[in-house]
Amino acid sequence: MPTTEQTVHLQPAPHGYGISSTDGGVLLHTLVTQWEARHWKGNPDSLCAEHRASRWIVWAAARCQRGLDWKVDDPRPGDGWRLCPTCQLDDGERLALLFRIDRPALDPTHPAEQEPAT
Repeated sequence: MPTTEQTVHLQPAPHGYGISSTDGGVLLHTLVTQWEARHWKGNPDSLCAEHRASRWIVWAAARCQRGLDWKVDDPRPGDGWRLCPTCQLDDGERLALLFRIDRPALDPTHPAEQEPAT
């Protein structure tokens, strides 16, 4: 996966950048919305203490459709952030990925790729 050290040219980000935690670590995303804050009143009937407490929620949406909650100011090549591969695609590639329909297991148009190795 590319890092900012390997990729100097990031996607244009009029709304800035943000990070998200994933199973593989932390990824840098390109934002498509402004950061917004809203107050959540909490749920007093919840069994979990963290759900009962009210709090402010700050978030923005990324090009890859992920909601982010941490802002990053102007990443530089030396920062070493791992870039989100979906956010780095151009619009056509990203839409094709989002709306991709996987081929069935036995695709008659590509028989050579599906023959078992003998």
